[in-house]
Amino acid sequence: TQHRMGAWDGAVADAAEAVALAEDAEQDWMLARLHSYAAMPHAARGDWERADAHVAAATAAAAATGLPLDRVGATVAAANVADARGAHARVVELLG
Repeated sequence: TQHRMGAWDGAVADAAEAVALAEDAEQDWMLARLHSYAAMPHAARGDWERADAHVAAATAAAAATGLPLDRVGATVAAANVADARGAHARVVELLG
């Protein structure tokens, strides 16, 4: 919600806290989705290094769970980052 409202500082802080809590509680099943969400405010800011790191973490977590919904979330996060970069052909490639 904070990301969509443009409250990117809050979105970044909340996402970081959510990822840390999931890791501390060994709730690995949540990590793909949390990292997917965490990538978005970084992409909106043009912080490609952090956005890409979260997409990579989401992709790795999705591979670890093997859950189709996790793979979809990681792919959508990658597409959102590509869209923020203006890489529209990459968006089509990812979502096609």
